[in-house]
Amino acid sequence: MAADPVELYDRVRAKFEVRRRKRRPTRTTYASCGWDSFAVRLRETLGGEVPLVSYERECADLMAQLAERARSMRRVPFPVLFDADPVLARLAYVLTRVLHPETVVETSVALGIVSGCVLSALERNGQGRLISIDLPPLGVPADAVGAIIPDALRSRWTLHRGTSTRLLPRVLGDLPPIGLFMHDSLFTWRNSTREDAQVLPHMADRSAIVANYVQHSRAFAELVARHRRSMHAVVAAEHKPGEQIGLWVRAA
Repeated sequence: MAADPVELYDRVRAKFEVRRRKRRPTRTTYASCGWDSFAVRLRETLGGEVPLVSYERECADLMAQLAERARSMRRVPFPVLFDADPVLARLAYVLTRVLHPETVVETSVALGIVSGCVLSALERNGQGRLISIDLPPLGVPADAVGAIIPDALRSRWTLHRGTSTRLLPRVLGDLPPIGLFMHDSLFTWRNSTREDAQVLPHMADRSAIVANYVQHSRAFAELVARHRRSMHAVVAAEHKPGEQIGLWVRAA
């Protein structure tokens, strides 16, 4: 508490938000589509030839490499619950390859599976940086955040420690337009809507937002309602029953 009272306050507030969300679950429901249906809609939105199958193969190879890297670690510092679902990782990789963003911003890193996918895609694109914001669980050492990310990719990565809503206003002003935003932090209505409000003015004309666990609040539905002309979809996770991943795409 004496070392960092702000961080303590943020952790306590997050716990209260999660408890409130569980006591008052959202009545908003989302209809999920499968990956193939999503891919068709994405091609239609972006226009032209989008080599999604090729990108999916690249991502599958990368995920196998990351899994092997995780198996070689003597101690994995995060619970299995924190591992990204394959659909979330695939979305991160494919959208980075398709959109060629100058800047990708993500909230929450954990072991760094999604981060590794984004960074690998940026490297293949030959451009772009990943800006990550993460406040790891108590007891997790700082060097454990993103531990799975290969050293060869880290030159494109900047990590900020803290909560998203506190750090985003400080970070966004100095960045080029954001081509992809990955929301994977505190899944409450307050946190999700704040992140959206802070990020949207900085989004590029051709860009996307990926929001994990949208079923926990009405925040994604409100984002879609405010931007009806943008393509949106909710994709079902593969390995985590009930998890729904929201996708919002702006194509100028």
